[in-house]
Amino acid sequence: MTFLMKFAVFIAGWCTLSWAVAQEKALSPKEIRYLIPADIDDFHHDHEGIKGKLMKIGDLQYSFTEHRYTRKKQIIKILLFDYKEASVMYDQLIKQWSSYKPITSDSLVLRSMMMSNSNGWESFYRASNTSKINLMINGRFFLSMTGEEVDLETLNKVLKQIDIENFP
Repeated sequence: MTFLMKFAVFIAGWCTLSWAVAQEKALSPKEIRYLIPADIDDFHHDHEGIKGKLMKIGDLQYSFTEHRYTRKKQIIKILLFDYKEASVMYDQLIKQWSSYKPITSDSLVLRSMMMSNSNGWESFYRASNTSKINLMINGRFFLSMTGEEVDLETLNKVLKQIDIENFP
């Protein structure tokens, strides 16, 4: 094997190892913000209000982004957390949800939902006209969507505009 070939093999191995190590990290706030679309049907995206942060608690580390969309009196807030380096926090959310029981009444709808790479709960509070969707995605991400003056059908339409099938 020539020096050039050995060097190429070394570089390929190093790149593969670097990629594998990189996948063990939570996305940065800048990276995670691009998983949420800039535009949602007929809603104005408050680009100035986009927030994101990398949080560290002892050995745990996670990142999140927050987006806000408005249409007249309707407000949709989307929070996306990457718990890649904080699996205990992700597991606590799953444990909390496992105790939920579906409810359908005149004032409240609370039911589970499943998609190909995610599961969670959706709810609608009739008195306040507030809807919420919480999803655990790929064993790593937590997506929380809240709609004020937004029905559950509209919030689900917005969810379909987020490409969760292609999350890392």
